[in-house]
Amino acid sequence: MSRVLVTNQLPATDDDIAPSLLTLFRKYTLHTSGQAYLPFRHQAQTFRLVAEGREALLVAGTAAGKTLAIAIPLFHKLQVGLISRVLLMYPTIALMEDQRRVMDDLARITGLEVAQIQGGMSRTKLIKALSKPVILATPDEVYWFFRKNVKYSGLLIYGLALVDELVLDEAHLFNGLMLRNFEHLWRRVQVLARDLGKSPRLHILTATPTEALKRLSGAPEIRGQSKCADVRVEFRPCNRFDRGEHIVQAVSEALAAGQRKVLVVCNSARMTHQLFESHRVDDV
Repeated sequence: MSRVLVTNQLPATDDDIAPSLLTLFRKYTLHTSGQAYLPFRHQAQTFRLVAEGREALLVAGTAAGKTLAIAIPLFHKLQVGLISRVLLMYPTIALMEDQRRVMDDLARITGLEVAQIQGGMSRTKLIKALSKPVILATPDEVYWFFRKNVKYSGLLIYGLALVDELVLDEAHLFNGLMLRNFEHLWRRVQVLARDLGKSPRLHILTATPTEALKRLSGAPEIRGQSKCADVRVEFRPCNRFDRGEHIVQAVSEALAAGQRKVLVVCNSARMTHQLFESHRVDDV
């Protein structure tokens, strides 16, 4: 068995932001991790941009705090009444549900409400969701209502036109037809919003800033860095018949050592499925 240590320099922090934003950020980190941290430099840059009423294009990898970078100033603007409605759109339901925890924690701190648009909702539930200050959705859930009937689609597009700020999270996963459909939706929302006397802003969070994404808003680009601690990589030679045992042993050792999360990468879907089915634990 051989070991390799992969080191990483943590992003620089920045506290040169409005005291109200810094207070909210530190409340969130204290609530979720038990310690009040300072924001990363790219987060602080995003705070300042959004607080000034401008659009943002934040480019950073996984674990860079992109969602929090945009959520903190938006929740603050909602809390003090500068805006009334925010829509956060995710490419998949899994990503939306993962980030829902961030929104729920911020909602508890600020006293705001979070709603989620889901295909199959009744008109009453849809109206209720669209009236909340923070709305989460995926393109597929939104397009379900357009396929339903004119009453549903008209209600939905009117509700979306009342949104002050729209966030496209994990935007690098919006590509091809998915991105073109979103672009048409966004332009349609903008046209109706102008008729209502509103000028919605679009914020883009992505790991890869494609030209197509840049054309959506023309916002200034902010470059960020992921928060990655040192990583120890172990190589354990084994044959094809005892790979499963080696993986289970490695995971057990990591958990016993106090590690909170362990990523297992397999070279086949079959191996992944077998390991999952053999060692999963039902939720309590």
